[in-house]
Amino acid sequence: MNMRMNFAKTLMAGTALFLAGAMSVHATARLRMTDGVGSGYDVDVTDNGAGDGDPLTVGSISAVGHFGVWTVASSTGTAVPITGFTGSPDLDLSWIAVSSGAGNLTIQFTDTGYSLASAVNMITSLSASLAAVGSTATFSAWFDTENNQFGDGGSVANVNLGSVSLSSPGGFITTGGGPISGSGSVTVELVVHHEGAANSSGNGETKVPEGGSTVAMLGLGLLGLSVFALRRQQTA
Repeated sequence: MNMRMNFAKTLMAGTALFLAGAMSVHATARLRMTDGVGSGYDVDVTDNGAGDGDPLTVGSISAVGHFGVWTVASSTGTAVPITGFTGSPDLDLSWIAVSSGAGNLTIQFTDTGYSLASAVNMITSLSASLAAVGSTATFSAWFDTENNQFGDGGSVANVNLGSVSLSSPGGFITTGGGPISGSGSVTVELVVHHEGAANSSGNGETKVPEGGSTVAMLGLGLLGLSVFALRRQQTA
């Protein structure tokens, strides 16, 4: 009986380690914004760092800025452990933008430390509301095997995960990218163009299709099995 109970406890411990590894915080995400005028970035925020509007949540960055023609530039990015796992990337980026005139707004979101056991394809999608005529939004994603922050396609180590564009009035579009494997970082970039005074909003995402759900279901299934085994031994 003791041997069976020890086995059940070992199974529970192993399952807990599996889930912890799959959902662990492996790196620090970073989000930045610019209107492309001058050098540098107008907003540059590290997860839980100065300027993060969501300072208590690991894996989520909310940033707000106003610069140039952009009277409101607000964006939220999520990564591990909020969306995805170390073995199943899922970067999500949403935005709201208001401009007083024509201009471009670039928002980049990056996260490092991903490790994929086997090659997987990615899905990159964009939904946007672009009310003003002439407004556009382009969303792109890259995987960098050198694990650099903001690895954006400028190196042979980068794999394009897809690029999608929408024009006014907006809508939804998706494409495939990859495959990717091994270790690296994931970076997404949103470029919004307003032809004049306007507002826009939307969401872009790059992820492994059903990847995170598969890992979570497997881990929870193992946990349920181990709990059942332990209870059975305790009542025997």
